[in-house]
Amino acid sequence: MNKKRSSAPQTPAPAAAPKTKARQSPPPPVLGAVGAKVREVRVARGISQDHLAYGMHMDRAHIGLLENGKRAATIPTLARLAVALGCQVGDFFPDVEELAELLGVEAIEPKVRGAD
Repeated sequence: MNKKRSSAPQTPAPAAAPKTKARQSPPPPVLGAVGAKVREVRVARGISQDHLAYGMHMDRAHIGLLENGKRAATIPTLARLAVALGCQVGDFFPDVEELAELLGVEAIEPKVRGAD
């Protein structure tokens, strides 16, 4: 059998999509602390990840990533979580002492005028 060759130029196969970069460094510990607080509030209210995700029109996997500290929540997402869970946004954050330790910062003392 003779195969006929087309005279039209052949287009090269499309290049493979570039691989996404893996995270270079581990997520900051504060993400895990905030995620744990989100989970604590959710569980205390007896709400499953599925139910919360459905009510927020969000993927359940995204809620899981937030709670496990593998994804940072935006301020609007924290606000939506607070409304959905009936709490304050601040309820998702550890106390100041724990935050200072997690972030490696210290409180700044106010400067007193005229004390020089």
